[in-house]
This record gives sequence, structure tokens and C-alpha cells, in this order.
Amino acid sequence: MQYYFLVVEYPQNVLWIFHHQQREKSEQIAKTMASVDKQRQHAEQLLYSMIPKPTAIRLKNGEDPINMWEVISPVLIVQYSISI
Repeated sequence: MQYYFLVVEYPQNVLWIFHHQQREKSEQIAKTMASVDKQRQHAEQLLYSMIPKPTAIRLKNGEDPINMWEVISPVLIVQYSISI
């Protein structure tokens, strides 16, 4: 049984182009990941401003919201309208 190997030699400029394209892709991925991280942090801060942080963390960890009911002191909610 004989094996044949095909050796392809790329010109130096072609290798440079491949390297440059891969580097650009890597830089774009890094920028995208930084943007995603920034948006995630913003979303977390928004969430923490709406509900208590310990509750938000429990929800993020996958705890069932139905099982998270806690007894809190009575709260009075008032809705009013002012007409001028």
C-alpha cells in the first residue's frame, strides 16, 4: 500500500492574509464579548433596582419563583388620580 502526501506551499503573503483575517476575527469577538458583559452588568443593576438582590440571585440560580414566597409585613398600596 502506498501513501501519497500533497504538500501545498502558500506564498508568504497568503499566509499573512490568513493570519490577519483571523486576528481581526479574534479582535471582533473580544469586542463583542466586552459589549455582552457590559449589557449583562447593566441588566443585573436594573434587576437589583427592582427587586432585592438576594431574591434576584436566587432567581438567577434557577430557584422556582413559586417556592420563593416569603412572609413580609403588610404593605399598603394606594392609587390616586389628581384632576386639575
